[in-house]
Amino acid sequence: MNDLIAKIEAATEGSDELDLLIWKALHPEAVSVAGVWRHSSARFVSYHTELSQERWAKTFPKSGQNESDFRRNQELPPYTTRPYDLTAAVTLMDDGWECGFFIENGKARAFVDLEPSDSPGWKSHESVCATPALAMCAAALKAKMG
Repeated sequence: MNDLIAKIEAATEGSDELDLLIWKALHPEAVSVAGVWRHSSARFVSYHTELSQERWAKTFPKSGQNESDFRRNQELPPYTTRPYDLTAAVTLMDDGWECGFFIENGKARAFVDLEPSDSPGWKSHESVCATPALAMCAAALKAKMG
């Protein structure tokens, strides 16, 4: 996760690649990603879980079904690709977390505050990035790591 956060903080703008890396970090059940595709204005990620790969391996030789019949598809949120829209970025946060951002010297500084259950007081996670969406994603991922 640290490598992903470093990539986000080093990025000059959001990208499909960063959105997919964030999605993959949050979906460990996706053992392989077949690709990202677009339909109208939405992006979708096609992936396999361990179970879907096993089912395909067992039935494909007998059934003649295509491997794509066993893929799962899910919309890929625009975590970083809408620079000033934090709608997708805030979905990375858990209930009860507080967040905010401000622009300082042309950079976005985002913070995510949470009250850990195992200790008193609030813990703040910050990130400074090129856009508010990048900064919010990086700060939220830092908070998830603890």
